[in-house]
Amino acid sequence: MENGVKAVLFDLDGTLVHSAPDMGAAMNAALAEYGLGALTLDEAKSFVGDGARRLVERSFARFDAPLDDVDAAVKRFQAHYAATDHAHSHPYPGVADALDRLRARGLTLGLCTNKDEAPARALMDVVGLADRFAAIVGGDTVGVRKPDPKPLAACAERCGVALADIVFVGDGETDRATARAADVAFALHTEGYRKSDVATLAPHASFAAYADLDAALDRAFAAAGRSAA
Repeated sequence: MENGVKAVLFDLDGTLVHSAPDMGAAMNAALAEYGLGALTLDEAKSFVGDGARRLVERSFARFDAPLDDVDAAVKRFQAHYAATDHAHSHPYPGVADALDRLRARGLTLGLCTNKDEAPARALMDVVGLADRFAAIVGGDTVGVRKPDPKPLAACAERCGVALADIVFVGDGETDRATARAADVAFALHTEGYRKSDVATLAPHASFAAYADLDAALDRAFAAAGRSAA
């Protein structure tokens, strides 16, 4: 491409797909097994972003509940999450069209999420986005999770591009920290699950509607100068 961008790598939850309702419902089902209360949707959104284990830990901490066996609680959450069939998860408006526009421009698409790879692929299949992506890297794919830059680097490699030639699109603090660690251009989807304001996250570009994604990617790449601030 004339501006140097060769691939766009995306986060999943809160970036491409509004998935918090199903994750919240699954977490509440797990909490109920332990005799605990339920999260609100806003609470569930605020706990999403760093993988299932952190979601479970944050949810139990919300009720000041000690958790002797985190792995067991994670398995219960994952079982309930699989049972949701992602019935209440959906791409943000305009996502599919935006992805198709990028591919028409000759850009390669990759997914880099802290959700484990198998449930990430299952969600992408259900919402009809999986076939648009050349690579899907989950939180368990390379042994470490974002904000460690290794998953992003692995995703870029599987897309056949260098990190210097990508823009990473995410929705919150973990994604911004990942972009800094990997030294890549970053575009922020402002309608996701972030906790900080846009100015604090200081993305290279931001967008609310996916109709504006293309312009945001070009701004981000130019603003980064191939090096994230």
